Amino acid sequence: MKSILILANLILFFIGILVPLNAADGTVLWRIGAEDGSSAEFADTGVPEDITIPDDWATRTKWPEWPALTDRHQSWTSNISYKLEKVPVGGAVFAFKPVTASPYVPELAVFSNGFPCGIIQIGGATYPNVGPKGPNDRRFAREHQIYIPPEFLVAGQNILSIQRLGHPYQRDYYFWIDFTTDYMRLNTLDKIPDEPIHSNLVHIGYSEGEFDVNPKTIATTQAGHEWMGVAYSNNPERAPFFDELVGLQKPEDRMAYLQKLKDLNISVIMMGWGCGRTTNAEVVNGKLPEKPTTYITNLIHDYGSMARYYEICNEPCMAIGKTSYDFCVAVAKLMNEIKPPTLILMPPSYTFGGGYGDPKNWDDATGRDRRRALDALCSTLNGHSFAQSYANANGGGSLMETIDTYGKMSPEGVAEIPNGFEKPFVTTEMGSGTCHFDFKEIQSNRYASIQDQNIRAHIGFADTFLVADLWNNGQNYDYLIGTPTDTSTWQANTCTDGKDPRGGPDTENRVKVLRRFTLAYATHGRPLPYTYTNVDAVRNQLVYFRAVDTSSLPPIPGSGATSNKILLSFVNFDEQNPHTLAVQVTLPAAGQYSAVRYGPETSYTAARTEVKLDAKPALDLSVDLGPGESVEYILDPLKS
Repeated sequence: MKSILILANLILFFIGILVPLNAADGTVLWRIGAEDGSSAEFADTGVPEDITIPDDWATRTKWPEWPALTDRHQSWTSNISYKLEKVPVGGAVFAFKPVTASPYVPELAVFSNGFPCGIIQIGGATYPNVGPKGPNDRRFAREHQIYIPPEFLVAGQNILSIQRLGHPYQRDYYFWIDFTTDYMRLNTLDKIPDEPIHSNLVHIGYSEGEFDVNPKTIATTQAGHEWMGVAYSNNPERAPFFDELVGLQKPEDRMAYLQKLKDLNISVIMMGWGCGRTTNAEVVNGKLPEKPTTYITNLIHDYGSMARYYEICNEPCMAIGKTSYDFCVAVAKLMNEIKPPTLILMPPSYTFGGGYGDPKNWDDATGRDRRRALDALCSTLNGHSFAQSYANANGGGSLMETIDTYGKMSPEGVAEIPNGFEKPFVTTEMGSGTCHFDFKEIQSNRYASIQDQNIRAHIGFADTFLVADLWNNGQNYDYLIGTPTDTSTWQANTCTDGKDPRGGPDTENRVKVLRRFTLAYATHGRPLPYTYTNVDAVRNQLVYFRAVDTSSLPPIPGSGATSNKILLSFVNFDEQNPHTLAVQVTLPAAGQYSAVRYGPETSYTAARTEVKLDAKPALDLSVDLGPGESVEYILDPLKS
């Protein structure tokens, strides 16, 4: 029965959260390479600058025109020429899958007839052709996709350009960001998809950091979610309803907070009993003691229908957790008996050691059998990771540990996850602090760079993740500084504390880095048609526009949360140069829309402005973006 419940939860997860955009929709127009998990069909040649899809592409077994391994010493662009008899109604989806890729996140920019379609963040876990194979080698791969609107296609000859990029903060630096190719494919779509897929379907949120839940904190919830770019798109938020916090969280305030998150169309990750106070010895015959049983049962009764996930505990083997393994198993069994089917059970947020827990460090490499047994009772994966810890070759990082735990051993003795994880990967804390910095070869913005890399990595391998924290995690990790309950004081925190001379100049702020990814990858809904009106200025540039109608999103299972906002996002991925994005986007109906605009300014009051937009229903907008900047318009629906 429990296995049936877990399977039902997984089905609900995919129905309720994952958008049914399938690369198999429509027609496979062409493919380069074989979909076989190998690069053997490619030759050891340079990347072709221009290549025409041959007539025999479907039956080919060799592709001597294309190399398996990227040239690690330089950027390159390949223009792939093909014909369309007519423009497909729904546009197209470009799919790319690596065999191996660096965990430091190679990027592949995609252009259709010169129009920028987005950037693939390639998830990986190895270093192609770097050093001898050893005991720490691993392989992770999944298919990545980019939506191409029908407005970017023409009847007749088309050119799809793919560009291998250097490091975001130093584009002439390419080492450690290599990949080998399994295949590339273009599918036409016979209808407009439910989602303008961008690399992967990811949901990004943040941990609030504040434990107080009261009318004052609830009053600023909308401001925080809107400014960070995560509102209205089914993105996640943690609700730490621990028993020791009942003095800071009245029942009516907890419900008001959950209702506010529902209004913002947020998927809630709820937490309950403070696990550190229960030892293995107190768990008798697999049953929890009376107090945690009663507390958790009441919590689910009172709020379970408003949450999407329940996280068993936080960082079980760190000082903040000190958690019993038997306790976690008992919680999982209890939850599978009492929770509503709309509530997804998550395992603890593993840190893979830390010096605590009962038994000590039970979630590290020596405890993989324990982890597998506990995860089997849950419907997702989990694991915290900051800076480059996810990619720790010696173990202890979320990506590497999960590959080691669930990967199969190749004939060469390498742990492999060749087609993505079997369960959704939900990371409830990730990011970086003002104390973290990137490789010394990155000459400036090394602190911003490591935050950028950590977020991009999670876009590559995770499905849902939360940056930590908006507030109250120490100056090193806070995204904002000021008074949490007074938006007039809110300022974006810097990426560096300025104390480490190894960092070089760093002009970025943490909100700026986060927003360009939330706006570009985690705004969800049906894509709206648009064209660039300054075509020559944006042709083959690292910019991106995303327009979605959130009213198409299905209700979040459980809470029934929906949204009716229209989100228009302007993003400059170019960290070296400013760009102007001028677009004409067609809105669902003609009329005057009320909107809030969040610009790149570093204070909340300066970034936020209220505007009126006249659509006929075509709407013309032009936005000037500095290096790495982004702007979002949040439109209310027209009043009937």
